[in-house]
Amino acid sequence: MPQDITTKNTPNPIREYNTCMFIRSLLFLFVLTLFSTTSILAESADGNAITPTPSVSQKNNYRLQVREAREEFRQKLSQLKDARKKAIVEKIDARIAEINLNRTAIMTNHLNQIEAVLNKLETRANTAKTNGKNVSSVETAIASARAAIATARQNISDQAAKQYVINITSETNLGAAVSVTRQAFANDLQVTHKSVVSARQTVAAAISTLAQILGGTIIN
Repeated sequence: MPQDITTKNTPNPIREYNTCMFIRSLLFLFVLTLFSTTSILAESADGNAITPTPSVSQKNNYRLQVREAREEFRQKLSQLKDARKKAIVEKIDARIAEINLNRTAIMTNHLNQIEAVLNKLETRANTAKTNGKNVSSVETAIASARAAIATARQNISDQAAKQYVINITSETNLGAAVSVTRQAFANDLQVTHKSVVSARQTVAAAISTLAQILGGTIIN
């Protein structure tokens, strides 16, 4: 009778294939997210921002500050003699608000995609742990990723609540006033976007950590 030469250490091609496909699926989702996030700042405007305070007790003061700034802006805008300049400033003011709304919505969507990838990763890590794998390093990486996602989500929320009011001092200085406001807005968007990129990078690190434990490979 032939001797059974199989051992527990014999590689399981089906299990290895499933592991490889899992890692590849996570990478595919991440590539889609990466290409999406690079386009967030493709269009922007710049400006003076009125940033909401994180203190709940001061929310009413913030609303009052915004209302007063808006009223002053409308009053000074109505005093402009050049109708063309007035129309341009009105258009830029509205455009800044529109872009801020659109860009924060896009960033929120991308962050949701990133978090969905992390959730799948955590499920796979839990399965590996049940099967006897030491996934403590993955759990640490997942915790870091969740913290980065929470930070990015808060930054997006803060950015969405910001108001950018062009500080009109005189008709001759309109160009400078608009430029200052637009630049401040662009800078704020960039900072917020960087926090989303940071969240994506921490999830990528978690994927790499799990891939090493499962014996998968990741192409950088």
